[in-house]
Amino acid sequence: MKEELKQILSIVKSLRSKYQGSFTLGGNLLGDIGEELVRQNYNVTILKSNTATYDAIELGTNRKIQIKCTMTNSTYFPKNIVPEYFICIQINNDAGFKEIFNGPGQFIMDNYINKNPLKPKKASKDSYYILSCEKLKRKNKSVNGQDRIAIK
Repeated sequence: MKEELKQILSIVKSLRSKYQGSFTLGGNLLGDIGEELVRQNYNVTILKSNTATYDAIELGTNRKIQIKCTMTNSTYFPKNIVPEYFICIQINNDAGFKEIFNGPGQFIMDNYINKNPLKPKKASKDSYYILSCEKLKRKNKSVNGQDRIAIK
């Protein structure tokens, strides 16, 4: 296991030197990777890591975006704050990714959370909903083009 850990630490060091995320192994590595993938593929700039609620801003419109990244069949959505815009991506086993949702946070509240008997989960000081990626992908098909964050 020591050799594999050295490889992981080397990869994290490389990510930190090439990109602007903190890429910490302590829990947010996947989130940092997701933010970088969104930065590379969408018309956004990533905010500093200590910015509350939002991870990015769309260039040209200044629309504020919360980004979520998952490798499972679910994702998180905040209970106490509805983000202005929400992008969720899912990383595939081949290191590619697919868009799960790209649109207004209120669209998720109105068309998914409020129409389903979802109860928020509590993690430390924050409450959140766990959303199915499959259901969220289906909802994503109904988002109007002008309500999406632009792809590069």
